Amino acid sequence: MTRLKNQKAIPLNCMAASKTSAQALQAENQKLHREIEALKQQLKKLEHDNRESNEGIQMLFNDLYKKHQKLQVIDKLKSDFISTVSHELKTPLTMIKAGISQVHDGVLGDVTQDQKEALDGVLEGVNRLTHIVSEVLDISKLEGGKVRLKKQTVHASELIEKVLKPSALKANVKSVRVMMDTAVGPDQTLVCDPGKIIQVLTNLVDNAIKFTPKDGRVTVGARTDAKNFEFYVQDTGIGIDKQDISKLFVKFQQFERAEPLGHQHGTGLGLAICKEIIELHGGKIWAESELNHGAAFHFTIPQ
Repeated sequence: MTRLKNQKAIPLNCMAASKTSAQALQAENQKLHREIEALKQQLKKLEHDNRESNEGIQMLFNDLYKKHQKLQVIDKLKSDFISTVSHELKTPLTMIKAGISQVHDGVLGDVTQDQKEALDGVLEGVNRLTHIVSEVLDISKLEGGKVRLKKQTVHASELIEKVLKPSALKANVKSVRVMMDTAVGPDQTLVCDPGKIIQVLTNLVDNAIKFTPKDGRVTVGARTDAKNFEFYVQDTGIGIDKQDISKLFVKFQQFERAEPLGHQHGTGLGLAICKEIIELHGGKIWAESELNHGAAFHFTIPQ
């Protein structure tokens, strides 16, 4: 009894405060539970949306894949058609050229000078058409994977000389000098398909001559390092606008560039063919130029 009498009584205001704190904690706890439930619902919605999104992406991917497959089939049919037509055109064109040449040369009878001049124009047209057909056939075979390289070890100087000798005739008409860089040594060799590399160099040199004015210069060179053998064709011609450089190796791509007098627009396939040939070798091709400051075309062949 004595101890109970001595024990202090808990103030009523403290009990009320404790009760209020407990109620506040309970309210906060309930609020947190509601927030957690809301977050759970949001997470479920996100998971649902994610599943739908993934399913949509998969459906889109499948649709794109099917369309890609169809495009590949169509592209192959187109390439086969172009290849067949081009091949079939070559034979009659050869016969037409042979027949006109016989008439022109007087094999089938006397021909007047006026008739010869007329036949010269016809032969020029036949030669141009033959060249177009050959380019279309080349790009079709290259894109269709029908070209097999015949690689062998060759001297770089010999390849360049085989290109420059026939090209010099075209250059002389324009008073343009074509030359091989003196840094190309007789002992520089590489492994490639010589016929295909000559085709690439001939195209680049012919273009350089075409766009180089009178008294200009076209230089063909080569250099090597531990990994690649690099060829380059540099000219002092009219150059190429920087915004057009990216278009150079695209099929049938034409851009505004002043054509020399007497020259016609090409097919837009020459450089695309060069690109296919170099990439078939595992190399790369590119151009460097500024308008009115000449141009330089480079390509590499891995060694």
